[in-house]
Amino acid sequence: MTAIAGAWVYKSGAVGFRRDTEVHVTDWGQGTVKALDDLINGLPWADPDCVFHWHNSGAYGVIQGDEAYISDSSGIRKIHNQWPSLPTNWSDGITDAWVYESGAVGFRRGTEVHVTDWGQGTVKALDDLINGLPWADPDCVFHWQNSGAYGVIQGDEAYISDSSGIRKIHNQWPSLPTNW
Repeated sequence: MTAIAGAWVYKSGAVGFRRDTEVHVTDWGQGTVKALDDLINGLPWADPDCVFHWHNSGAYGVIQGDEAYISDSSGIRKIHNQWPSLPTNWSDGITDAWVYESGAVGFRRGTEVHVTDWGQGTVKALDDLINGLPWADPDCVFHWQNSGAYGVIQGDEAYISDSSGIRKIHNQWPSLPTNW
């Protein structure tokens, strides 16, 4: 086996590395390493900006520059081709992207921050989803108990949002310990 010539960390938390002409990615701490071209059939680039699991489907998503892709057994496709309800230019102007622990993909476009809705075919601005959102890059965004509300974890605080705005979770449910 040849030596690793370069390594990096994806915003998703996966670790990528280059060995000769092959590029590999770890599988999120599961104990194995696979070549990216084994994971993503037809991968045309060596160092995408972000690699992430797609919506618990076994597919992989990739963000490269201002394009976003999804891959499954039928190859790699642009996300806006997979979900025609997305405008074809939805990924234009993305300057940064990351993956929340929930599996959602967040990205920054200009001064706006957006989050995908878990593969349902739309992308919404976070401040449209979460009224009063005071930060650009929370650690985690998640649906809250099938209620339509969104939960957010930022640092050591957790919040929930619904029609009445955004609230700290331990203020909403006093029975929760403040450090839950």
